[in-house]
Amino acid sequence: SMIERRKHRRLSINCWASMKHPLLGTITAEVEEISFSGLSVKLDETLNLFVMMELDMRLHGDEWDEGMPDLPVQVVRIEERQVALKFCQSFDRYWIPPVISGGESADATQDDRDAVNKK
Repeated sequence: SMIERRKHRRLSINCWASMKHPLLGTITAEVEEISFSGLSVKLDETLNLFVMMELDMRLHGDEWDEGMPDLPVQVVRIEERQVALKFCQSFDRYWIPPVISGGESADATQDDRDAVNKK
């Protein structure tokens, strides 16, 4: 079904990310899209990142609790300052997508939400 195909549908989110790396220090980026499997960001400055590089990411913005743990992410694709990252562990333990207008969840059915909340 269409819903199944769009299971990892991406949401536009108003937030930014800070990512820590042992050699590069703290990297900041605008978050462009996010899903349960990963996210795409635009780096504030051009850096020499590479595919498979791992970073500890923290999200900042209205939807995000500042007490949320750092999320380990891995670089999957780089095009200049556009970087695609995947979560190294399940993200749904921390976050359920915000509800969009019309009362529907933006990314999950109520059943999915209940399943996540039961864990």
